[in-house]
Amino acid sequence: MIGYAIITAPRPRSTLTESYSSFRRAGFLGDVTVFAEPGADVVISDGAFVIQNEAKLGNLRNWVRALSTLLTVSRHEFLMISEDDISWASGACELLHAELPRLDLLTIGGMSLYLPRRHAKHMKALPVAKGWIPGNLGPGTWGFQCMVFRRDQAERLLNSVHLKSCLANLRWDKNVDRIVGESIMRAGEDILYRVPCLVDHDLGDANSSLGYRPDRPDLRTDHFAGPRA
Repeated sequence: MIGYAIITAPRPRSTLTESYSSFRRAGFLGDVTVFAEPGADVVISDGAFVIQNEAKLGNLRNWVRALSTLLTVSRHEFLMISEDDISWASGACELLHAELPRLDLLTIGGMSLYLPRRHAKHMKALPVAKGWIPGNLGPGTWGFQCMVFRRDQAERLLNSVHLKSCLANLRWDKNVDRIVGESIMRAGEDILYRVPCLVDHDLGDANSSLGYRPDRPDLRTDHFAGPRA
């Protein structure tokens, strides 16, 4: 039902092995492809397929490569792109398999399993609501720690004029959340945020692969479900 990809890059402290183990403990048993930037520490115990970039692509192009490759080689209905610095809620796989087929995705461009504080501040239904809550800050989007797309959503995104224009501009080598969020907004669509979150960004605290400052409190979440897998 879901095709899985993880993107990874060098960090001050490598987190891929820890994040991947949490992913497996959360119940995900299918094949996984890891898209690794040069210098990334890739130690996977159960033989996930690794695509090692010969030259640095940057966060944006590595993420797009992961999504476009999954769309091409996977026949699953849903495609998941995860960062390498997340931990998972116990039972997350079972919850996703139960919930994804029931979602109304008519005006939705993608689903996020992580809700940062920055977005929660703008979502009037929080903090009491639970479920899948729509929202979109466009170019103000943060927190694409784990995104899920139905195949048609992925196709629309990859054909987005805005995304293609950013890919053609070497200025943009990161900012996946900003660029994809704006691409989805320009299509007149929202992002669905799963509340409580099924992933946490705890492994990324003060450990950015992109050179961001150590303390980014608005990127943290107050809505992680737990317990951790």
